[in-house]
Amino acid sequence: METGEIIRTGVAALLFALAFAVGGPMRPFARLVHSKRGLLSFGAGMSAAYMFVHVMPELHETREVINEFNPDLPWEGMIVYFLALVGFLVFYALGHLRHAARAGGE
Repeated sequence: METGEIIRTGVAALLFALAFAVGGPMRPFARLVHSKRGLLSFGAGMSAAYMFVHVMPELHETREVINEFNPDLPWEGMIVYFLALVGFLVFYALGHLRHAARAGGE
């Protein structure tokens, strides 16, 4: 490992440690974030966008491989997309249930 790379890695580690040590009281984005619910909604939108932009093309490749392996599958391997949708809905439902449980005081 080169000396310059070690120094850059050490500086990055120190910056992360400093952010964790003093970052709690500092709220640089407090003016942008009015509620935690809005921030969670933004995160959910980003995860949905990630799903459609990055994961779906990979699922399409997987679907093609499954069709080559067993071309007699009904709906041409659409089960891959269905399982992705079910996983996304389960993830959303668990987040919603967690929020409801916290709001109910349980």
